[in-house]
Formats: sequence, structure tokens, C-alpha cells
Amino acid sequence: VIPAKALNEVARLFSNEEDTIKVYDQKDTGEVVFQCGATLVYVKLLEGEFPDYKKIIPQEFQTKVIVPLSEFLQSIKTVSVFASLESGGVLKLAVDPEGNKVELSALASEIGENKTMIDAQIEGEKVEIAFNNKYLSDYLSIIKEGDLELQLNGPLSPAKLLCPKLPHYTY
Repeated sequence: VIPAKALNEVARLFSNEEDTIKVYDQKDTGEVVFQCGATLVYVKLLEGEFPDYKKIIPQEFQTKVIVPLSEFLQSIKTVSVFASLESGGVLKLAVDPEGNKVELSALASEIGENKTMIDAQIEGEKVEIAFNNKYLSDYLSIIKEGDLELQLNGPLSPAKLLCPKLPHYTY
């Protein structure tokens, strides 16, 4: 595991270089070496193993929601204005399978509340769950177009976000 700060520094140092950046793993010293031309940068690796993140990604789900990405992203942008710092940027998502609607909402005690509804294809149970608007926006800014699939198991369980156009990218 390479520290993010070190990777940012390597990117900054080599940003104007046209040569290929080579990476060498020095297993015996616990370091990784970045080489660009005659410049070498040594970075100390973090000790320990990267957590097995696959264990927390749900393999089964109770509710599946498919929404148009553009509508979902616009709703998040609108609702995020009300996802204040005092609430940690929390957006609430309520899934109604009977009406095939998803409601996004956020509350800011000093400003007010915002709710928006989106038509969706829903299979499964009714569920309400909260997300950090920054985390959602980070993922959505990458996938850009198409539909978004949310796989949910309840308010306290991890959710799985997928884009059929990018099947290799799970969030």
C-alpha cells in the first residue's frame, strides 16, 4: 500500500516529464521506486495488508433500483445544497417499489429541507438509506452517462452501485 501523499508528490514531480514513469517494487526494503529519466523517487510502503474490500461488497440484495443517471445526478446536486456540514453532507434516499419512485432528501436546520422525486425501475422491498453526498458525487462524476443501478439491503447495510456501461467498475 503506497501512501496517497507520496503518490501525489510523485505525480507533481513528474507532471511535466514526457518520459515513461517506471515503478519498481523493492520487496526486501519495503519501498517502491519511481523512475522517470534519471530521476529516482523512493517511497516507503505502508506496513500491513490492504483490507479485503470484497468481503464488504454485498453479493445478494433485497432491493434493486435503476434510475437514469442524468436525473439522479441533477437531483443530488439540488439536494446537496441542503446537505449541510452539520449533518455531514447526508442525503437520504427512500425507495418506493409500489410507486416506482425514488425520493432524495436533505435537511439543513438553518436553511430548510429539499426533497426531489425520480421515476425508477424497482424490484424488491421498500427501503430508506442515507449516503454521503460527496461519495455519491465522486462515483457519479466518473460514469457520466446511462443508467445507474443501486443494490440495497437496508438502512445499515452497505449498498452497491453499478453502471451497466462500465461493468468493471463497482462502487
